[in-house]
Amino acid sequence: MAALPTDRFYFEGFLPSKETARRARLTELARIDATLVMFESGNRVQDTLADLAGIMGARDAAICREMTKMHEEVRRAPVSELARAADTLETRGEFVLVIGPPRRARRSWQSMSWTICCAHRSNATASRMRSRMRSNCPAGRAARSTPRA
Repeated sequence: MAALPTDRFYFEGFLPSKETARRARLTELARIDATLVMFESGNRVQDTLADLAGIMGARDAAICREMTKMHEEVRRAPVSELARAADTLETRGEFVLVIGPPRRARRSWQSMSWTICCAHRSNATASRMRSRMRSNCPAGRAARSTPRA
């Protein structure tokens, strides 16, 4: 539903209601290299989004309102974008905030496959795998289609 990685996640529950305590907790949570899941009330969701934007603004996120109910709504964007649009949110209901892992913590399937290949296969097999991955990569196809001097 949130369309964010779920291989590693941390469930926080409700954040502290006081601004100073909430910011301190969000600063601690920002160090976790996993998807973060938090509950928030409609009364505080705009303030929490503003705090999140200041601490984790570059991360991808989803705001889920009234999950499993008739008026279910999900918005997906970077945290900073969601915070800018917070005044347009319908604040009635219950919210689940899902914050993706830091971008530096994500790895593409190609790089993970390459790492696994190198760890478990011979150099010749690893070289063939790398060549196949490059041929499937749009950047690799573009590089091959340019004439060589």
